Amino acid sequence: MKTWFALYKKELYALTFFALVVSLIMLGWELFLWYKAPHWPEGLAFGLSFIPFSFYPLLMLWLGYSSFRQEWKDETSYFMLSIPRPGWQLNLSKLVAGVTFYAGITLLNLLLIYFLHHLVFIKPILKENPEFLGETGRWVAGMIGQGLLYYLLLGVIVYVVSQFSQLISQFYSRFRGLISIVVFILSYYLIYRGGSILAPLFKWVPDLPIRIPGGEFNPAREVLVTVDLAPVVVSGLIIIAIFFSGSRILERHLEV
Repeated sequence: MKTWFALYKKELYALTFFALVVSLIMLGWELFLWYKAPHWPEGLAFGLSFIPFSFYPLLMLWLGYSSFRQEWKDETSYFMLSIPRPGWQLNLSKLVAGVTFYAGITLLNLLLIYFLHHLVFIKPILKENPEFLGETGRWVAGMIGQGLLYYLLLGVIVYVVSQFSQLISQFYSRFRGLISIVVFILSYYLIYRGGSILAPLFKWVPDLPIRIPGGEFNPAREVLVTVDLAPVVVSGLIIIAIFFSGSRILERHLEV
């Protein structure tokens, strides 16, 4: 465990400069919107403050693709593969470091949005709509929490698939970029189609109930919506299989 934690700290340290640059760019964008908010139509700056969230999964795509690519480029793969650790631990250290960056930058962005726009936009909305402080508010908070969880899982999936596609490309001496793109697309297709084809085998997985408030016309009544989790479970298992397949390739089949 101590060896793995040392690997994790090394990967996290390697991301320090990258995280600093991304944080400064995001901070500059949010401060620009905060400065312009009084001069723009109401809510425009608040809405634009969420634009960076569309780029963070792309950063995870790049981090996953370059995680081992840099090792081969700097010719440090000799040292990496000589470490007496299984391939999945090497993969996991890079994945957890990338997810730490992803979660950290997401949380920082949310905190900046809250503190910069709370008095100007968020607080007036809460005063004009007191129902957000009651049951409706708790439901909205729950949905936001679930959305953040899905957003975090999106980053994990993008990282794992891009890392796997880059490892596959190491088998070839030419057209590695094209091969990575093809493997990336096929892997996503496998996750999507596998989830729908194999879902009947996992019908024993309970559905996820979601309660939605009835709204202003019938606030006392709730609408119960159920979500079939079988395709989600199958897709999750496929993602785990892709992760361990990449680890196996790294440990057993790639030559330095």
